[in-house]
Amino acid sequence: MLEVNVLALAVGSRAALRAMRACGVEGHIVNISSSASRLEAPGFYGATKAAVNAITASLRREVENDTIRVVTVIPGPTATNLARYQPDLLRGLAASLGAEIGPPSAGLFPPEALDRAAAAAGQVLASADDVARAVLFAVSQPIELSISEISVQPARRLAMPA
Repeated sequence: MLEVNVLALAVGSRAALRAMRACGVEGHIVNISSSASRLEAPGFYGATKAAVNAITASLRREVENDTIRVVTVIPGPTATNLARYQPDLLRGLAASLGAEIGPPSAGLFPPEALDRAAAAAGQVLASADDVARAVLFAVSQPIELSISEISVQPARRLAMPA
């Protein structure tokens, strides 16, 4: 998690910034965080996403006089393949909502299964498309405007068992 969520993001952001400055282009760097970064006791995953927030905020301040904008997208509960780490949780949620989600194939749920889970969950689970629309909104704004963060949350909170 540290390598993917923090180090890869830092290296990738730095490379993007260097390339954008070298070309003299305007544009956006979008980093994906998680609402887990805002929990009181986020665990290691949430801690890596809190690092994402800090790195992205620092980068945002660094480029505020450039024509480069940096946005943090902070999704809440979303039907993604992160659920492969807790397949029983996703299957249980889907079953409670009337959808059948089969076992992960080669460690991953197929896109159709994730779509069914998101559709069945209605207002308590976002879809990847919801997050993509937030990214599209941020990068389609004029360069004179900086969207620093977008939090993408389902309309209702997901009641998680203790």
